[in-house]
Amino acid sequence: MPWFKVDDALHSHPKAIKAGDEAIGFWTRAGTFSMAYGTDGFIPEWWVKQQHRGMVKAKRLVEATMWHAGVRDGERGWMFHQWRQDSKAKIEVDREKARQRKAKQRESQQESQCDTPSDKPSDSQSDSQSDSERTPGYIPNTQNPEVTEVTSELASQAPPKRGHRIPDDWQPRDSTKAWAAERFAHLNLREELAAFKRHWETNTGANTRKLDWDKAFQNWLHNAKGTPSRNGNQVATSDLRFAQAQALKNQPPRRLELG
Repeated sequence: MPWFKVDDALHSHPKAIKAGDEAIGFWTRAGTFSMAYGTDGFIPEWWVKQQHRGMVKAKRLVEATMWHAGVRDGERGWMFHQWRQDSKAKIEVDREKARQRKAKQRESQQESQCDTPSDKPSDSQSDSQSDSERTPGYIPNTQNPEVTEVTSELASQAPPKRGHRIPDDWQPRDSTKAWAAERFAHLNLREELAAFKRHWETNTGANTRKLDWDKAFQNWLHNAKGTPSRNGNQVATSDLRFAQAQALKNQPPRRLELG
């Protein structure tokens, strides 16, 4: 874009002072007109007459020797005295260089986009993903690229990240059953398991949500020491606590009498 350059000493130049602020403002607008249309300092008479008090202002500029009358291509008008702006030819050359520079920039950007591989997987890659990669439990193996998923058994045994209530069909893992049979042979593990599930299914609150129900069952067995019954058999502590709680519920409320 061409610019109409104004000397920073214009405010105190004798010619500008003689012409006056009104004529200097007109002179500046006329300069921008010449730069926009490439007239190289020539201001046609028709343009001056269209402006407010244009002929009066032009006369003042002539008297201040900032303009002088002239003719171009048979058209009457005024010429700037000592036109020191960029010529039309130079402006056209600069514009062409700017166009070429922008064209090279666009080509460079297009080439860089073509050379840069996209991080987004292709449709074929997305379609080829196995179901295990799209569901929780998928563990990528960074050591061996050929191994892309763990077995479904390991994935199902991985504890969830958030606690949850005991499932209706929950059963301890085989490893937990073997561990319990070895360490707690004196307990009735089937009854302990039933009491464990009954306890956590009927209770409410934040404590009823566990990350690993196998660990919770192991802690239950640690606390279930067992109590001898009348016939000499071991009675699970959990069943005993449950029976005591039911007995308290069935007792009528006692009244406090003052003597």
